[in-house]
Amino acid sequence: MFSKATEYALRATIFIAQKSTEETKLSIDDIAKAIDSPKSFTAKILQQLTKIIW
Repeated sequence: MFSKATEYALRATIFIAQKSTEETKLSIDDIAKAIDSPKSFTAKILQQLTKIIW
């Protein structure tokens, strides 16, 4: 079983991979709504993922 943060991170990553293009960027609001996560929590998770990737 995953933690909520892990679950949201996976959901956000999949959503971004499916919906984002070079021409269309997604906002935190869009992502948070799509994965049913609080906006601030989504932003925090994506900041952590960005640090890992870069």
